[in-house]
Amino acid sequence: MKLIWGQSNWNDQEIRDRNHARSTSFTSQSNDEPADMNLFENLPTHLPSELIEVLAEGESVRIERIVSTGHSTAPGEWYDQEQDEWVVVLKGEARLRFSDDKVIIMQPGDHLLIPAHQRHRVDLTTPKEPTIWLAIFFEKVSGTFLEK
Repeated sequence: MKLIWGQSNWNDQEIRDRNHARSTSFTSQSNDEPADMNLFENLPTHLPSELIEVLAEGESVRIERIVSTGHSTAPGEWYDQEQDEWVVVLKGEARLRFSDDKVIIMQPGDHLLIPAHQRHRVDLTTPKEPTIWLAIFFEKVSGTFLEK
């Protein structure tokens, strides 16, 4: 189950439903027209929880823009996702912790591949400026370079 950071009771379909209204304002209504959006625009400065916007999705891939303002995963909660996640920090800073106690500090340009079911959490994100993440969730396809 993919968890919204700071909330532990949502499944993947609920996340897509919750973000559908937000994401349709940023994506093209026709496959013939390109989407018009800048990842650094429309940034709120204070959020009660992370803002997750689905930018594009297909049968086995979902691309999200995540905006954090000092957010972290709730104490005792861990993400344990069905899909692999490739994530990059575009702005701000974050500290991720894995269930094996490995800690990674991410700054703009840092990216990471988190395999499916690799338990992890967000320890912190910068509170004075938005942290902007781009996350791509996908399933490995047999025969690709991603297969181990």
